[in-house]
Order: sequence, then C-alpha cells, then structure tokens
Amino acid sequence: MALKRRSLIWIVPAAIVLLPLLAVALLSWTYPLPTGTAVMAVYQHLPSSVRYQPTAWRLMNAYVRATTDKDQPREVAEALRQRKRPDYLVVALGDSATAAANVDPDERWTFQLQKMMHYRLRKTVEVVSAAVSGEIAPLGLKRLERDVLALKPDLVIVGYLINDSRVFGTGADGQGQTIVSFDEYLRAMRTIVARVRDTRRTVMVFTCHPIQSGFFGVEHLDWATIQDIVFTARVTALKGLAMQYNVPLADTFNAIAKKTDQVTLYDADNLHLNADGHQLVARLIFETWAEKIYPSLTAPPAR
Repeated sequence: MALKRRSLIWIVPAAIVLLPLLAVALLSWTYPLPTGTAVMAVYQHLPSSVRYQPTAWRLMNAYVRATTDKDQPREVAEALRQRKRPDYLVVALGDSATAAANVDPDERWTFQLQKMMHYRLRKTVEVVSAAVSGEIAPLGLKRLERDVLALKPDLVIVGYLINDSRVFGTGADGQGQTIVSFDEYLRAMRTIVARVRDTRRTVMVFTCHPIQSGFFGVEHLDWATIQDIVFTARVTALKGLAMQYNVPLADTFNAIAKKTDQVTLYDADNLHLNADGHQLVARLIFETWAEKIYPSLTAPPAR
C-alpha cells in the first residue's frame, strides 16, 4: 500500500505536467498554424522577466518554425497535374499576405492580378499561389525548387516580410524580438532572388504591408513603434536588394503606409488585408509589372 501511495505521489504531478504538453504536441501536429499562433499569444502575455530570457525566446522561435505547414500548397499541386500550360504562368511565393485565407479566392490579389494580366496580354494567364500562411523567408527558400521552379513559370513574385519581421516582444536590451534576424531575412531573400534568376526566369519582389498599431493592443503600443522601425529597415534593405539584382520591386508597404485611411484596408485583426486591400496590392503589382517587364502596357482603366 505504501508503495502504491509513493507511486501516486509521482504519477499525479507527472500527469499534470505531461498531459498538457502532449495535448499541445498533438494539436501542433494536427493544426500547426492556429496552435502556433495560440502558443505565441500566450508567450506574449508572459511576464517580461520570462520573455527577457534568451533561452525562452530561442525555444519559442524554434517552436514557431517547427509548426509552420510544410505541405505543398493546393494550387501548386493542381498546377503540376495540369496537362496544358497557360500562355503566361506566374507563381507567387510568400506568406499569408499572399495565401490570404481570410478573403474569398476571387478577392485575393493573386486572382485580381491574373485578371488584369489577362486583360492586357490577351492570352491565357494563371497566377498560382505557392504561399503558406505563417511562413518565413528561410522556409520558403527550402521549398523553392519543389513549389516554384518545378512549375517552370514565366514570372515569380516573392513577398515575405510580416512573419519574418513581426515583433513578438522586446528583449532585455529593448530590441524587438523577431522570428528571423535582419541578416537571416536578407540572406534568404537574396538567395531566393538569385536562384530564380539563375534559371533565367523573371522575378519581382513586393514589400507586403504594415501591421496596424491596433494589432498590439493598448498594453503593447510601444511594440508598435519598434515594429515600424524593424519594418522600415527591412523594406529599405529589400529596395537595395532589388537594385543590386536589377529586379522590379512593387513597394506595396509604403503605398499602404502613406494612406491616411489605411485601416479601412484591413480585416478586424489589424494584421491581414481585406478585399479592398488585396485589390490595391494587385493594382500596384500590376503597374510595376507593366512598367518594368512589359513597358508598352498601361494599367487597366479604373472601374
């Protein structure tokens, strides 16, 4: 009897600790993106004394990277199965700014861009979304061959910024904590651009969009200020990269940031663009494409 009691003394606390961990592991395997988002939300509300610990941030960073969906995007799989290739094939590589699961498929900038290109080229055009919500540029680089170059596209559009650069808190030094460092981010973007160019395919970059200050809540408005600094540095670096490789860049970030009514372009989460925001992004990317890649074309008339 005494042995059973001693066993229970160890089993009950172990179960209390292990069962939640096993539940998180199961949910992370089954629903990687929402679980990762939930865990990160919990991390953001931890006391600063915990968040300031480098080990805690490294563990959280590794967890977020591990829970990103690594399956092949549906549109890519369907395009690979197609027997007939369109006259002009575009592949868009990026994160939720491109995947846009929060809006209807025909409201996403990829679909809107497809219509605009078809209107001007008078050819069959397909814009395939190779985007994965929650992804970062280093992970996009890992699947570049499988999900982008395998399709032998005429044009590749690359857009990573938000997940790589989003501030999840501040460290003990007061600097913003981001999943991807400035150097790793720029190295991944440079490698993606260079590899696409090495295949003699056209590539262009777009700078995604800002995060509205309301996303951080009243308790973390200071993070919004740090976020602006981080974004500005990385968008500036992207412009330099585009100049270095002589590739077109659609500066969607600053075009949206300059709008006094920019909040009307966002969903209620203050993070993702709504249908109006996607329409604007499509037009900006189209205009850059028409000016830099097909300079004889002009934007379709406003409706």
